[in-house]
Amino acid sequence: MKFLSTLVANILGTFIALAILLFIGFLFVIAIAASGDPAPAVRSGTVLVVDLEGSVPERVSSDPLAQFISGEAAYGLGDLTRAIEDAAGDDRIAGLWIKPGMVTSSWATLERIRRSLDAFKASGKPVYGSSRSFYARENEYYLLSASDRIFLDPEAVFEYNGFNLQVTFYRDLLERWNVEPMIIRSGTFKGAVEPFLRDDLSPENELQLQTLVDGIEAVFLDGVSAGRGMPVKDLTAIMDNDIVFGADQALAFGLVDTLAYEADVRAAFNRSLGNEADERLPVITIRNYVRAAGAGAAASGSVAVVHVTGNMVAEPPGDTIPIGRGQVASAGAVVDALRSAARSSTTRAIVVRINSPGGLAPAADAMLAALDEVDADIPIIVSMGDVAASGGYWLATGGDMIMAEASTITGSIGVFMMLFNLDPFLSEKIGIHTDGVTSAPNADMITGVTSLSDAQRAALQSFADDTYARFLGRVAESRGMSVTEVNALAQGRVWLGRDALENGLVDALGGLEEAIDEAASRAGIGPGDVTIAHYPKPQSFTEKIMASMGGVMERGARVRDLPEPFASQLRVLQLFGNAPRVPQAVMPFTLDIR
Repeated sequence: MKFLSTLVANILGTFIALAILLFIGFLFVIAIAASGDPAPAVRSGTVLVVDLEGSVPERVSSDPLAQFISGEAAYGLGDLTRAIEDAAGDDRIAGLWIKPGMVTSSWATLERIRRSLDAFKASGKPVYGSSRSFYARENEYYLLSASDRIFLDPEAVFEYNGFNLQVTFYRDLLERWNVEPMIIRSGTFKGAVEPFLRDDLSPENELQLQTLVDGIEAVFLDGVSAGRGMPVKDLTAIMDNDIVFGADQALAFGLVDTLAYEADVRAAFNRSLGNEADERLPVITIRNYVRAAGAGAAASGSVAVVHVTGNMVAEPPGDTIPIGRGQVASAGAVVDALRSAARSSTTRAIVVRINSPGGLAPAADAMLAALDEVDADIPIIVSMGDVAASGGYWLATGGDMIMAEASTITGSIGVFMMLFNLDPFLSEKIGIHTDGVTSAPNADMITGVTSLSDAQRAALQSFADDTYARFLGRVAESRGMSVTEVNALAQGRVWLGRDALENGLVDALGGLEEAIDEAASRAGIGPGDVTIAHYPKPQSFTEKIMASMGGVMERGARVRDLPEPFASQLRVLQLFGNAPRVPQAVMPFTLDIR
C-alpha cells in the first residue's frame, strides 16, 4: 500500500508540474502574440479620443500579458499626459474628444490630467467633451470643463452637489463581540484608530476632514471657473442653493453647452474640421495613440525617478497570485532602487516619486537612511503624487526640495500602535479558551489574548512618543523649523498640498514633470539633454507568477473579495497585523472624497 500511495503521489505531482509548465507556456504564447501587434497608424485629420474610466495608475509594466490576464491598464499617468501634450504638436491630430466615465482617480491625478488637457487646448485645436457613461459627477465634470464645448446626453444624470467623505466606525461592533482595542498614539489628529474607539468623528478629526473636502472643492471650482469662464461665486451658489441632478438643469445653469447624442458630437467635430457633417470621423483612442507614440522608459538616464508606491512594509506579502492586489512599498525593494539609482554612472539627479500613505515607521526610516546615503552632489527632489503622508512624509524629509499637487494628501505627522485583546470574544462568544505560562511578568503583553496593564501601556506609550519625537526632529531639521513649530502642524493632522505649501511643509506645487525639470536644472542639465530612468522596473505578470509559486493560496479570508469600506480597513490590519510591536506611521484611513 505504501508503494501504491507513493506511486500515485508521484504521478499526481508529475501531472501538476506539467500542468503548471503548460499554463506558463500558454501565457508566454499569449504575451508574444499580444506584443507582436503593430502600432496603429495615425492618419491626417484624426481626432484623439481620451476615453477615461476607472483609475489611472501611476505607471504600468507595459506587459501585454498582465493587461490580458489581470486587467492591468495599458498606460500609466505619465504615458497618458505625455501623449495628450504630444498630440498638441502632432500635425496629424486635428482635435481632442474627452470622454470620461465613472473616473475614480484621486484628485491629484485628475489635476495632472487636467493640465495636459489645458495644454492641448492652448494649441487652438478643438476640444469637445461628452460623458461615456451617461453619468457625470464632479470628477468627470472637472475634466470636461477643459473642453471648448460640453455635450451631454439629454437623459444623462449630472451630479453637481459638492463633496463628502464618509468614515465607518466599529466600536459598537467590537463591544458586542467583547473585543478590546488597545490603542497607543502620539498626535491629537491621528485618526487611524478612531474607527475602533468611537462611533463618530472627534472634533479634531472632523476639523481636518472638513478642511480637506473644502480644499478639494476649491480645486474643483477653480478648474471649472477657468474652463467655463464662470465666476467661482456663481458656481458655488449653484452648488449650495440648487440641486442639480439632470442634463436639462445643467444646461439651464450654463454648466454644459448642448444636449446631444454621440452622433451629434461627431457631426460637430466634422463641421469644425471642414468635413461634411455625416462624413466618417477619423478617430484614434488614447490607448492606441500611446502605443503609436511608443512611450517607454530608458534603461539609464541623467535623472533617476525612484517610485515609492503603496503602504510601507518590511517585506511584501508573497503568498498570493498577483491578480487584484494593491501595491506595497517594501523597505528592501525601495532601498535597492535608491542605491541602484545613486550608483548608476549616468545619474546626475534623483526624483523620489512618493504615492504612499505611510506604514511601518522602521520601514520608512530604512528608506530615508538609504536616501541620506546618496552623494551630496546629486540633487534630490521629492515629488508627491496622490498621497505622501505619515511615513510617506517621513521619507520626503530626505529631499532637497518637496513638490506636491494642490490636492495631494500629505502631512499626518504622527504615530500609533494598535493591539486587540481577543480573549473575551474567544471565550464568551465562541467557546475557545487560552492559557499559558511565561518566564517573565510581561512576556505575554502582545499575544492578543491579554489586556495591557498600566505599566505595559505606559511603556508602549513611551515607545510611540519617542518615535514621534524623532519624527518631529527630522521634519524640523529638514524644513528649517523649530520642533515647536512642527509640532503645531503635526499631531497626525492631514493637509492638502495647497495648505502644506502655505504652512511650509512643501516648497512648491507641481507634478512629476515639474520635479524632473527642477532636478535637471539643479544638476546643470540643459532641457534638451534630459534623459529619464525609472526605478524599480515594474514586474511583468510572468515574473509575479514565478515569485508567487511558493504559495498561491491566501491565508484566511481574501480581503479583495470583501465590500468597501471594510476591505480598506482590513487591508491595513492585514499589512500591519504581524508587527504589533512596531509603531505605525500611516494615514488616518483611506480617504475617498466624492
